[in-house]
Amino acid sequence: MKTGSVSVPRSEPKPKVLPPDPDLVERLGATYAESGQTLLNLLDEKPMLLIFLRHFGCAFSRETIHDVSKAQPQLDRRGVRPVFVHMGSPERARPFFVRFGLGAVDRVSDPQMQLYQAPEFHLLKSTVLPHFFGARAYLNLAKRALWRYGAGSPGKEDPTQLPGVFFLRDRAIYRAFRHKNLGDRIDYGMFGV
Repeated sequence: MKTGSVSVPRSEPKPKVLPPDPDLVERLGATYAESGQTLLNLLDEKPMLLIFLRHFGCAFSRETIHDVSKAQPQLDRRGVRPVFVHMGSPERARPFFVRFGLGAVDRVSDPQMQLYQAPEFHLLKSTVLPHFFGARAYLNLAKRALWRYGAGSPGKEDPTQLPGVFFLRDRAIYRAFRHKNLGDRIDYGMFGV
């Protein structure tokens, strides 16, 4: 026998809550942004999109900075702070961020690549050129990045280092994207949702 149906309001799914990662907390507490604040202080203020760049001679690094500048309104609406990690000096980095309207964004200069190599982030490196570039990276380089952003020298930065993006909240990593080749591209405005 069928009875009348009762409509139960659907609630939004609760976001997954991860416990704080003690190793991550220690590392972020010991890492300073160019503004003088620790990454842990910045994370405690609001969720963070931690964006690791390749070298500044890389067209994909400039494309990433530009993509994040375009996603800034979405990130602001979501209450997410973008923070960039780069291998260059603050002086070398600044013009690249100013060019795309992100001169005031938080940045970490990591020339010794301590964050890049940290077990919490475990970003890939590649020295095998066919794997490093791959057909997709060459195609993307030719189609979008090189024509729009140009090429340059890596300077003292490591050209074999691949980038990555991490969404951090509540002192934990909620989502990670580790590039496997240079042509990988993500939607920064929606990453971590």
